Amino acid sequence: MTRGLLTTQCFLVRHGATADNLAGRYAGMRSDAPLCAQGVAELERLRASNWLAAEPGALLVSPARRCVETARVLFPNAPFEPAPELEEIDFGQFEGKTYQELSGLPEYQKWIESNGRRPFPGGESLDAFVARSYGAFAKAVAENREKSPVVLVCHGGSIMAILSRLTGREYFSFQVPPAAGFEVAVEVSGEDVRFISYRRV
Repeated sequence: MTRGLLTTQCFLVRHGATADNLAGRYAGMRSDAPLCAQGVAELERLRASNWLAAEPGALLVSPARRCVETARVLFPNAPFEPAPELEEIDFGQFEGKTYQELSGLPEYQKWIESNGRRPFPGGESLDAFVARSYGAFAKAVAENREKSPVVLVCHGGSIMAILSRLTGREYFSFQVPPAAGFEVAVEVSGEDVRFISYRRV
C-alpha cells in the first residue's frame, strides 16, 4: 500500500430533508425520521445535475435512516460502509423541539448565550462532537486515500464539525442545507490529513 503523500478528493454530503428539518426541529442522533417527499425530490435533482463526475471510490454513510435513504437515492448502485461515528450530535433534552418551543427555558438560554459551546442538557458537548466527527473523517480518508473520490453522507452538524476542525475556521460558517455539501481536497500521508481547498456543491 502506498504510504507517501497523496491528494484525495472528498465529498461531504448532507442528507435530504425530513419533516423535522422542514419544521425547524432539533434532529440529532436520537432522531431516525425518513426523508420527506421534498427531500427525495431535491436529492433527485442533485443526482441529475452530475455534481459528481464518477461513482464514489469509497462511500461511508451515517447509519441514520435519512442518511441511508439519501445514499440510496444518490448512489443506487454503489455499496456503502456504515460509519456510526458520523452520527449527528446528541441534542439531549432539546431533541425534537423547535426554537419556539425552547425559548424562555433557562437551560436553552444558557446554551444560546454560550454560542452553542455548552453541552446539551443530557446530550453531547460541541468539543466532543467535533472530535468524534473529525476522527471519523480522518480515518475514512486515511484508509481510502487511494479510492478517490471518498464520499461521506452524513449530517449538517457533522459537516460543520469536520470542516471547522480541518480548516481552523468558525464552526457555524459551514452551515449547509439538506441535499447539498462540500467538495474537499486534502493531502494524506499515512494517518495525517492536511487541508488543501474546499468548495460548495
